[in-house]
Amino acid sequence: QHFARAWNTDFPDTAQQKFKECSDYIDKHRLTLSFEVVPSILGHHGDLPKRDYMILIAVADRKREKFYSTAELTHFAQQFRLPHNDAWLFHTTDGVR
Repeated sequence: QHFARAWNTDFPDTAQQKFKECSDYIDKHRLTLSFEVVPSILGHHGDLPKRDYMILIAVADRKREKFYSTAELTHFAQQFRLPHNDAWLFHTTDGVR
């Protein structure tokens, strides 16, 4: 459903193609994705959602044995139109690195 909404085009096979591209990329690079489920009944991120949704919160790179940085996570999420936080708060400048 997400890929159908994110890649809404006049070509019905586009969503399936983009899902496959994303899945192949995850498999090839040995990634593990972690999502937070935001239910429309219990939780919100500043506004009550009209429907349940998920937010990408972490990407583990098992090939390089590290977690993605904020910049890497954002780039990856935008590449495949995955939902993620648009703003990040850090307590110190060390947290950004």
